[in-house]
Amino acid sequence: MAYIGQTAPVSLAADATVTNLTVTGTVDFDATGNIDGPVTGATTPAAGTFTTLTAASLAYPTSDGTAGQVIATDGSGTLSFTSPAGGDSISEGNSSVEVIDTGTGRIEFTTDGTKVAEIDASGNMKFNSGYGSVATVYGCRAWVNFNGLGTVTIRESGNVSSITDNANGDYTVNFATAMPDANYAGVVSGGWSGNVSGRSTVVNGAPALSAPTTSAFRFRFTDLSIEDEVTYAQAAFFR
Repeated sequence: MAYIGQTAPVSLAADATVTNLTVTGTVDFDATGNIDGPVTGATTPAAGTFTTLTAASLAYPTSDGTAGQVIATDGSGTLSFTSPAGGDSISEGNSSVEVIDTGTGRIEFTTDGTKVAEIDASGNMKFNSGYGSVATVYGCRAWVNFNGLGTVTIRESGNVSSITDNANGDYTVNFATAMPDANYAGVVSGGWSGNVSGRSTVVNGAPALSAPTTSAFRFRFTDLSIEDEVTYAQAAFFR
């Protein structure tokens, strides 16, 4: 057994094989991984074959691992190369996020051992938010709340670029980002502010006015068959 811990140089014969090397001090290595400094009996540090290399009470592996492996400890001071455990999963207690690439690929979200959400291979987002099970979520692609009385004013909106005032009580919602097709569902409601007696609101949409397109949806409000402007108008579009 050879020890490096004294001030005097340690002499090793050329092409020396060291069975065990115990480091009790500090050893410097050069850019190529050789021991840096003068070595008696050789102009450059000799390449050694180590059965075990121990430093700071840790036994390092003596050969390289394979691509993608990492160094892990057994908890008793022995290090070795190993493949990352659960490389496709992040876990904390009984909760995890896991990427599954067998069969139909998907990403699953688990909380306290129960799957609560999933993204499937088609990009569909599924989760359980009072549904009773994990189900596909069909999002609202556009919505708007506007004042249709006089000059149209948008109060708040999402994915709506503007409202076109076609005529009295006749409006077109223009989408900021187009729908994937014209087969979406439009839900429209509206009414007047205050307590207005004897008035009712009827919404007429496609195809009475014009067929919906990927970029716009037209509808109108009527009161006793007369087109009428409304103070509060809401529209939402799902696909």
